[in-house]
Amino acid sequence: MSSNLLLCELHAHTIWSDGQLALSGVVDLYGRNGFDVLCITDHAVRLNDPMSAAIDPWTWPAYATSVRAEATREARDYGLIVLLGLELTDNHPDPDRSAHALALGLEHFVSIESGLIQALEEANDQEAVVVAAHTRTPTTIARRSTRRGGSGVNVSRSRA
Repeated sequence: MSSNLLLCELHAHTIWSDGQLALSGVVDLYGRNGFDVLCITDHAVRLNDPMSAAIDPWTWPAYATSVRAEATREARDYGLIVLLGLELTDNHPDPDRSAHALALGLEHFVSIESGLIQALEEANDQEAVVVAAHTRTPTTIARRSTRRGGSGVNVSRSRA
C-alpha cells in the first residue's frame, strides 16, 4: 500500500444526532485504528422534522466548539485530522422527494429550512465539499429511503 493514500471516514454520526457514541468516543475509535481523516457529520433537519436529535442553529455553536476541541486533541494524540460537517437531511415520506447530502469542512451552520438545494448552495458558499449520501434505487431496501440523493445538484466544487 502506498504511503500517499489516506484512510478516511467522511460520514460519522455521534450522540449529537443518531449515533451510538459520544464525540470523543467516535474520534478515539478512528484515531486508535489508524485513520488519517474523520469528518463528523451529524444530522441537520427541518425544524418540523420528527427526528428530535439533530443539530440546529441553537446547538451549532456548542457542537462546532466540541468538534474543534476534539480535532485539536486528536491531531496531538493520533495525527488524525477531524473535520466539521453536517448531513443535510431532507426527510420526506415520499422517497423521490427525500434526500441527504454531506457538507464537509463547514465553518458555519447550514439550514435545511429553505430546502436541500438552498442548503447545498450555502455549503458551496463556504467552500465545503458536498457529497450525495444514502442514494438508493427503487429496488434497494434501506432504513433511510431516499432516491433523490443530490440529483440535479453539482456535488463537487473545484477550488481556485
